[in-house]
This record gives sequence, C-alpha cells and structure tokens, in this order.
Amino acid sequence: NPATKKNNHPTVKPHNLMKFLVTLVTPPNGTVLDPFMGSGSTGKAAVRCGFNFIGIDLSEEYIEISKARIEHARDNSESTKATKKKKDKPKNLPNDLFE
Repeated sequence: NPATKKNNHPTVKPHNLMKFLVTLVTPPNGTVLDPFMGSGSTGKAAVRCGFNFIGIDLSEEYIEISKARIEHARDNSESTKATKKKKDKPKNLPNDLFE
C-alpha cells in the first residue's frame, strides 16, 4: 500500500509544515492547488485540515503514490469524524513544523 510505505520522494515536505502553510493561506472551505504535487504532502495536509485539493504532476508514478496517500489521509482525517472542530489548527508552532 503506497499510502503506508515510507515516502522516498526527493523533496518530501514535513506534514506539520505543510499543515501550517495551507491553514495560513487558505480560507475556510477553500481549495489548495499544488501544480507540482510530487508524492502529495501538500494534498495530505490539505485534506486533513478539511480543505479541497487539486494536485498536478507529470510523473504517473508519483500521481499514483499521492492519490493513495491523499485518500488514506482523507479516510483517516479529523474532518471525517463526528467530533471534528470547525477547522483543524496546527499545534505549538513553530517548534513542531519539521516533525
């Protein structure tokens, strides 16, 4: 399952950093656009925060990996749970950005 394997993309981004950035610039119920999606770190953060996401990439391999990662994040997202708050906020910034 590509969603649960270690990410070996050469420029993988830390989840907490991407979560902070998407919440910083995306309005409530907004859409995040990533024209260089790679393995889907931005998409994973976007769906976990309850945003819509559009991703683009040239590599079929990474498109398949990112689709699996984003679907896994969506299925396990706080936004799919009944106890979800209005918007998922990053915790204790900036110290946790690179976890």
